[in-house]
Order: sequence, then C-alpha cells, then structure tokens
Amino acid sequence: MTTSVTTTTTTSGPMCGNGVAEPGEQCDGPDLAGATCLDFGYVNPDGVFCTDGCQLDYGFCEPECGNGTLEPDESCDDGNLVDGDGCSSTCLPEGGTCGSPIAVPLTLGTTVLSGSTLGGADSFQPQQSNDCSDGSGPDLVYEITPTEAGFLTAWIPAASSDFDSMLYFRTDCTQQASQTLCHDNFNTPNNAGGEVLSTLAVPGVPIYLVVDGWGGAEGSFELSLDLSTGEDCNDPVPIVVEGVAAIRAVGSTSGFASQVTCTAGFGVGPDVVYQVTVDADDNYNFDLNAGYNSVLNARTSCGDFLSEIGCDSPSNSNDSSLNLQLDANQTAFVWVDGTMGQAGTYLLRINQ
Repeated sequence: MTTSVTTTTTTSGPMCGNGVAEPGEQCDGPDLAGATCLDFGYVNPDGVFCTDGCQLDYGFCEPECGNGTLEPDESCDDGNLVDGDGCSSTCLPEGGTCGSPIAVPLTLGTTVLSGSTLGGADSFQPQQSNDCSDGSGPDLVYEITPTEAGFLTAWIPAASSDFDSMLYFRTDCTQQASQTLCHDNFNTPNNAGGEVLSTLAVPGVPIYLVVDGWGGAEGSFELSLDLSTGEDCNDPVPIVVEGVAAIRAVGSTSGFASQVTCTAGFGVGPDVVYQVTVDADDNYNFDLNAGYNSVLNARTSCGDFLSEIGCDSPSNSNDSSLNLQLDANQTAFVWVDGTMGQAGTYLLRINQ
C-alpha cells in the first residue's frame, strides 16, 4: 500500500502589495498607516505616498507660504504674500540691511505693518543705552520718511509679537552712534512686544527703525507706525504702556501754540499733548527733562480742564514730574508745557 503525504508550507510575515499595511511594513498601497505631512511640521497633510517596496516617501510634502506658520523649507512666514514687509511672497527674508531697507512713506495717521525676522541675518546691535543690550537676533530695517511734520511713534503690541523683540531709531542707518532711542521691554507674556519709541519727525528726512531680537530671539510681529501733530485733542501723540521698561519720547514745543493751562494757571507756553493708555493698575511716573522752565499737566478727559489729575510747575528747576495712579486700560492726557511762553526740546520718560 502506498501512502501519499502532502506537506503544506505556511509563510509568515507581511505581503507587500496587498493594500494593507501589516507589521513590518511602513505602508502598503493606499494604506499609509496614518502617516501625513503633519509628521514633519507641514500644515497641509497631503503629499505622502507609498513606494513599491512598502516604504513611506514624504517627497511631495510642501510648505504653504503665507499661512503664518514656519514650515520646512521656509525662512520666514508672516501670514501674507506681500513683498516689502520683511518676508517676501516666497517666504524669504527681506529688508535686513541698510542697502535694502523697507521703505515706508508715512502720512498723518496710523499705519500697521506685519513683519517677521525669522531666518534673517543679525546685522545690527543697539547702542548700549536706555536698558538695551544683546540685540543678537535677526533684524529688519525700516526707512520711514514722514511726508508731514509731526511726532513719529513706533509700537509693537505685545499681543502681536511672539518673540522677545526690541526697537531702536537711528538717523544714519549704518552708524550705531546715530541711535536716538531704544526700547527693550519686559514683563509682558514671554517678554514679547510692548516696545514704544516716539520722536519729533521732519518732513522728507528719513528715520531708520530697527526691529531686533534680544539674545538671538526671532519671530513675527505687527508694527504700528503713527504720525501725529500733537497740537491738540484732535491729534494727540499716542503712547501705549505695556510691561515695565521705561518709555522715552523725544520732542520739542518750539513753534507750537499754547492750547491749555493747569487749573492753577500754570503753563501758558507752547504745548504738546500725549494720549497715554496703560495696561495695569499702578503708579506711573512722568519725568520731563527740558531745556527750559517746563510744566506737566495731566487730565483724564482731554477737553475738560476740570478732569485735571496732576500739574507740576517747579520754580527752581527746568525739569518737572508727575506721579499718577492709573487703572488698567485707563487713558490719561499729558501736556508738555512751559512757563510764561518758554519752549524748547525735551525728553519725556514714562515708567512704573
């Protein structure tokens, strides 16, 4: 009797090509085992495919310039496709040098720009003054040319910045010694934003503004540029106080009219008015260094002299000062004034 024996061989392991990603395979046909371009930091999940050898290929993952997220292969992304704002329409840095500053012709009113220092070069350092130091982050240069006389105020709102930024003005882009003002704010969330600079502006004369990062910091921001006359309640110079680093404003009352006086009659010289809004309950110091016998006058309502909350007219000093208790989100109107028609240049310092 002949006995027939049938032997069955069982092969274990994945079978590439059956459309199912099995243990030992990265993928199989349309089954990508959950892999997407998100795995590598892209916003668009599409772009992954499976090779004939059941290996994942991410070669078709691509960034989307203008979505506000820095993705692989992008040097910057400021959330738009506009050239001339520090990050180009192809997500490459621009405007980082004196040879190619971002040109901003500025008229009366407020202009808001979006920018990014991500991936840029560290071309500038602030002069070591006014609490500024270590501007070792990438930077951007704006060439701001006022078309009318007034006060130029630059501000990075804390809510719009995602890095430890700093601001400084120069009259000569290439010369560190030409720095006139610098502000490196702190005590905002992540020490981001809140920088404010304000200076007298001359029509047709450019002012160079550098946006820098402390300690190598880089990121995106919104920059508010305001040109105000400062003459009266119709167009005061806006200052927003965030964080605790002192804000400095440079100006002159020469050529201005006398618009207000203190309730006691002090301050019949030419004056400039600032609209100061604070973000926290605190005591705020306003210190004025002037080259003439100055007066400081403060109100809660610009056009109402009965809302006066402070007046200082020192008899033996050119400098004046006020200490005001202000509530969060409160606005005070502060006049830089002079005694008996006196006028000139000044430095106004605001801190807590």
